[in-house]
Amino acid sequence: MKTLYIIPSLISEGNKDLFFPPNNLTFIKNTEAFFVENLRTARRFLRYLDNTFPIDDKHFLELNKHYDNHDAVINLLKDNRYRTYGIISEAGYPGIADPGSFIVKKAHELNIKVIPLTGPSSLFMALSSSGLNGQNFCFHGYLPVKSPALFKKIKQLEIDSKKHQKTQIFIETPYRNQALFEMLTKTLQEDTLLCIACDIGSAREFIYTQPVKNWKKQKVDIHKRPAVFLLQAGN
Repeated sequence: MKTLYIIPSLISEGNKDLFFPPNNLTFIKNTEAFFVENLRTARRFLRYLDNTFPIDDKHFLELNKHYDNHDAVINLLKDNRYRTYGIISEAGYPGIADPGSFIVKKAHELNIKVIPLTGPSSLFMALSSSGLNGQNFCFHGYLPVKSPALFKKIKQLEIDSKKHQKTQIFIETPYRNQALFEMLTKTLQEDTLLCIACDIGSAREFIYTQPVKNWKKQKVDIHKRPAVFLLQAGN
């Protein structure tokens, strides 16, 4: 039977031993073909894991927002020259706020065994570190960029959170993080809990939960720093 490995990549530099189990490398080195979000980053990641990694012996198919060829995915999964496949995203866990779900779906349809390898996910690490409700939560991906739509979405999330005691989780492109933070503090109720989980797993890691009224008193600089935002209303 063919096998597809879901391969987590590092979410920050210098934390391989902390977040990446050594056994993962055994599976990865035996993988014959890789679906990757960025070819250059994936090759660098594999060489970082093992500087003798036989990259030239492997097949790579790059899939990202600029190149999303479903036929190429299906053809590679059906190619009888390969028995083992892997998915690698830019950072963290493929298929969770990252590309990969279509590949996994097709693997199931083709009766290919899917094996998730152990590794970091910034979303779940942020949730578990936030102190917010981990029994009822929802991940929304990216919120609208333009102010009117963003304001409306934030208010909707807050109302839904209060009604259902739900943790709302979302992310933003790092260079827009500061603007999103400022919109959150202007829009949310004073007693709504807001968590910012920034640079998770790195030496600059910052994870803090407090009411919006307290955030307003602090100078926060998260510009161009990867972050996860979480909120819970009605506490």
